[in-house]
Amino acid sequence: NGENLTWQADGNDIFYQGTSNEEPPVTQTVTYYLDGEEITPEELAGKSGKVTIHFDYANNTSYGDVKVPFAAVTAMVLDDSFTNIEVKNGKIENNGDNNIVIGYALPGIRESLDVDNSDFVEEMNLPEDFEVTADVENFKLDTAMTIVANAGSMVSMKTGDSSSLDDMI
Repeated sequence: NGENLTWQADGNDIFYQGTSNEEPPVTQTVTYYLDGEEITPEELAGKSGKVTIHFDYANNTSYGDVKVPFAAVTAMVLDDSFTNIEVKNGKIENNGDNNIVIGYALPGIRESLDVDNSDFVEEMNLPEDFEVTADVENFKLDTAMTIVANAGSMVSMKTGDSSSLDDMI
């Protein structure tokens, strides 16, 4: 009707594709380092050494002074050219052929609540970023993806239970 779209799905799936000029609810910045020095992805391709890939997320959506609770989950597939892999705010799974690195962040939540991790029960973590470091021969990264989902019901601030978030990851 000029402002709203209405579909009569009759039980069928609806797929919609559109464009927007609005800022996304969460943005991501990826920074690469080779042997401790920042480097562009183009310059890093094919090089060897200690590589760090840092994912930083910005929550751009708030209601008043409170950020919408989003979880940003990033997954990367690392082949056997990556060794001695270390992950900050994530975990590593090996499927026999590759290492699958999964990291997560809850951008803007600590700021909105004016808290830090020590304000919660043990092992409660509200990370703002994700980082992976590894020794790499002939750097190439074939697969990396980030999914952002509403995390409002995924973490209990009272008990520190984040099993819903763990299940999603």
